[in-house]
Amino acid sequence: MSKFLRNMLIGAAVAGCGVVAYKKLLTPEAQAKASETANNLVATAKNYIEENNLKSEKESDNVLRRLLLWESLENIVLQNNYLEGELPDFKIGVDGVRGYTAEDLVATGDTLSYLVNDPEGQKIPRILPNLKRLSINLNFFTGELPNWVLYHPHLKDWLPEILFYPQEEKGVNSKGKVVGFSNVPKVYDYYYQAYPKYRGKYDVKNDIEEE
Repeated sequence: MSKFLRNMLIGAAVAGCGVVAYKKLLTPEAQAKASETANNLVATAKNYIEENNLKSEKESDNVLRRLLLWESLENIVLQNNYLEGELPDFKIGVDGVRGYTAEDLVATGDTLSYLVNDPEGQKIPRILPNLKRLSINLNFFTGELPNWVLYHPHLKDWLPEILFYPQEEKGVNSKGKVVGFSNVPKVYDYYYQAYPKYRGKYDVKNDIEEE
């Protein structure tokens, strides 16, 4: 079972234990209800794993990848866990992944024209297009940040310097590798070159210099 799934199950079990821990303060009827709740929490996690065929021991069984392909999500909070490995990368045309199209410009105006009209921008996969928050800090991720992250239209909304890039301080993963991403942006000139209209919205340094 992958660590992601194991943590899901452990989380349900811990939550269940939290309910049971207060049994002594409850009436007999409430105690029975608390025990039922705890058992249901664990059973729900187990059933989810079994029903979705997620019991593979293989590292390639990447539940995080499946989660990131859920286009309608607006918030993902996975911070302060024991998740490790590299962030999944995606290729347009594989697993139903597509690029940005003119339809996306209808909702955003020409803000995202780089992703539709520029040859390099057209290579960026359309991943979690509606996501306003993605928090994965304080885990054990390693490797490079993929382009779908570096050029995500909502990257700056995620407050990445606080809630995305930083991994467990002085952390080492299960293979003994120091955790952290190898290509964290130090400046965002590349980003504002792709999305010039975002400079005025997100570039605080630029606003200070203008004042």
